Amino acid sequence: MPGLLTAAEIATMQATVASALDQSLPYYDKTAVNDGYGHTTETYPNTPTFMLACNIFAPSADVLQAYADIIAGKRALMLRYLPSST
Repeated sequence: MPGLLTAAEIATMQATVASALDQSLPYYDKTAVNDGYGHTTETYPNTPTFMLACNIFAPSADVLQAYADIIAGKRALMLRYLPSST
């Protein structure tokens, strides 16, 4: 439904959310190339493509229970970040 929020309102909300993101993690953008044998090979750069602003927090008990078979004895953390076009 276009027109619900103005560009200024969206920009204000994005700035508010971005200011609440107190951590940053390196983001590595992979490159996939055909290896000539019918397979795709993924490579990652040595330096991060960009730093991803985020919050890191502990998951709720419900989330831990829902994913218990995957998490097992590992440490579980949740990330909250602002999606963008970059």
